[in-house]
Amino acid sequence: MASGIASGNSAERICFVRNDRLKEQPFQVWDASDEKQKVRWQELWRSWPKHDIFAHPDLAAIYAAGGQRAMAVFYKAEKGCILYPFVKRSLGALPWVPRELASFCDTTTSYGYGGAYYWGADEARSRISELFWKAYDEWARQERCVSEFIRFHLFDDDLAAYPGEKVERNANIVRSLTLTDDALWMDFEHKVRKNIKKARRSGLTFLADENGRYLEDFLRIYDQTMKRRNASGFYYFGREYFEALSRSLGPHKAYFHVLDGGRIVSTELVLYSSQTAYSFLGGTEDEAFDKRPNDLLKYEIMGWARARGIKNYCLGGGYEPDDGIYRYKLSFAPEGELRFFTGQRVIDEARYNELMSARERFQGGWAPREGYFPRYRS
Repeated sequence: MASGIASGNSAERICFVRNDRLKEQPFQVWDASDEKQKVRWQELWRSWPKHDIFAHPDLAAIYAAGGQRAMAVFYKAEKGCILYPFVKRSLGALPWVPRELASFCDTTTSYGYGGAYYWGADEARSRISELFWKAYDEWARQERCVSEFIRFHLFDDDLAAYPGEKVERNANIVRSLTLTDDALWMDFEHKVRKNIKKARRSGLTFLADENGRYLEDFLRIYDQTMKRRNASGFYYFGREYFEALSRSLGPHKAYFHVLDGGRIVSTELVLYSSQTAYSFLGGTEDEAFDKRPNDLLKYEIMGWARARGIKNYCLGGGYEPDDGIYRYKLSFAPEGELRFFTGQRVIDEARYNELMSARERFQGGWAPREGYFPRYRS
């Protein structure tokens, strides 16, 4: 972990479960489409000291499209707890999957970060993780899960030990917000301080938009930014997506804008938890680059987060290792680089191989993209 980045303290690492109903069984499975199970998930999420936003049932539900279900498994031991949210995907929804494999499924985490979150005694983590994955694998086999893919949370201290393969991806940048005002300012690269001063001299102003009042402006700039970057179709989220985020995550999301003469020229959607704010999606107008609005935007977001006791501001990473976007984010936290991993496991190897063969028969000449998992979905 990079120096100065806060991941919590040991005093918080105890298992808070205030609802007696959660004590029925040590291993429980919740489906967000079932209102009673969703309520249990929400209650547990709120009682968890860090209640990271990427473990919220409503966020997982947004990514559960046709044939998919937002789910979580919860494990409670005497000295610790594990909460693992994911999206369960029916393989029968894929056009090339033969009838005999249509009842099988696989799992993935939502866009962003996730994994099996752990809180409790540090010395019990290894043993509780072992017991959790043993119970989870038994459930997964009963559910006919073929494979799982995880985008891991950045802070290892918050995760259970993982029994599968971990693959290192592009590094992410996390800005610690626990420094004094002066120390934070001086910890930016010189060009960042220079750009913030330029933005202020240019008369740019900052606006926190916690209710999404200016969604139209956000969508206009976000769409323009994705086109400029030649982003893949995955990143073209429509209005319905952002409206769903607003409905579901009202108190845990906010839009932030920088204005030039009353016109919004730079914007960012931030999701936040008790300890971490995540730069989620955003962009800047081409014509405004010279006034450096995005530097001012990120600096003001840090101030907003600090005022709420948030300890970390996750800026994310680049599209490619060490690209321009990554170097720009690094300039706000030169010591804030964290390694980012994904996790993958084949749970049913025989069915996995059958799916590979079925895809090859259905789509002649098909070959999976290098590094994609599960390969049959490439």
